[in-house]
Amino acid sequence: MIRRVILLVLNGLGLGPLPNASGVGEEETGSLGHVFAAAPDIALPNLDGLGLGHIAPHRQLRRMDQPEGCFGRLLRQSPGCDAMTAWWELAGVPASGKLPTYQQEVPGDFRQTVERISQRGTMIPRSDAPDDILASGAPHSMREKKILVWGGGGAACFLGAHDSVLSAKELFRIAREVRTATGAAMGVWRVGARPFKGGAGAWRWAEGWRDSCVPLRSTSLFDHLLGAEQLVTSFGKCGDFFNGTGFTRSIPVEATAAAWADLLKTLSTTPRGLIVVSLFDDVGRLPPKQFAPALAEQLVQFDAQLLQLQRLLKPEDCVCVISDQARDVRRPQHESRECVPLLVFGPKLARGVNLGDRMSYADLGQTIVEAFDGARLSVGESFLAALRSG
Repeated sequence: MIRRVILLVLNGLGLGPLPNASGVGEEETGSLGHVFAAAPDIALPNLDGLGLGHIAPHRQLRRMDQPEGCFGRLLRQSPGCDAMTAWWELAGVPASGKLPTYQQEVPGDFRQTVERISQRGTMIPRSDAPDDILASGAPHSMREKKILVWGGGGAACFLGAHDSVLSAKELFRIAREVRTATGAAMGVWRVGARPFKGGAGAWRWAEGWRDSCVPLRSTSLFDHLLGAEQLVTSFGKCGDFFNGTGFTRSIPVEATAAAWADLLKTLSTTPRGLIVVSLFDDVGRLPPKQFAPALAEQLVQFDAQLLQLQRLLKPEDCVCVISDQARDVRRPQHESRECVPLLVFGPKLARGVNLGDRMSYADLGQTIVEAFDGARLSVGESFLAALRSG
């Protein structure tokens, strides 16, 4: 019996291109290989022990004969490659059809809506890369008290402002109202608030990154769990992708260290249900040259923290480690369509089971809802039976 599931989601960690990935050649190593290339001396002994070497063959990983966990890979069926659609698919409500795509430019009507709601002018930066946005757009935006507006390469548009011009809370309020006003008419599925701070030569992203997304068309995994009278706790960006619906508690913590600290506190106070923790989100905001070394450092730290987590587990706990998106090895501030790791372990769960390539994130969602005797999702194949020891 499983009474508590801890879902750890590592942002930016891919294992190589999906079969239908576009723009990513077979010669590319995937984001994990890129991390190893940037940090050739790092070791991940605890992830090795869970079976990572079986799903990501690499000279810096050990393929253990008897892994302590079950292992496999998650493939995504939803279009695009951003985190939002991965979370929706996990929750059993995958996006379908062709997503609207906004690159650097955004619809003219969208800009007009931002200006009407905010009562401020807008401007579009010269690039949609986060560090270029700050370098090229921040000085003008702050000087003219305007809001930066840009497309994120998918069905998302973002609003940026210096924290002296608009507080993070106020910027998110504007983003939420803009999304409500534009989502159905313009196909903008997600509007994000991206505050920044600093000054000339020292611009940097500030805390307070939030997202407002279109409501899902049907009941999600998290709604099903609440219906089964389970506690559903989220730390990080997950709650925003569902506008807080389906969660007992949703805390938009951003820093990896803070999210981990919140998890440890919650383990002692939340004896059942689902605990979701987003990690490594702060790494993706760094300049491209810093991305791989920073992700390597976070990965090594996470590997060490797994021992701490294992000591705190109760007999009926289940821990799942996945990634919600990958980063293009050539452009780390952009997402790529890659397979992602799936590692599952717990004191009473089976060990060393190869879960194979799961064809949808919804397989994990279906497994979680079945573990809690919740109503089945409309998509996804559960692998709960494979996790049961004996």
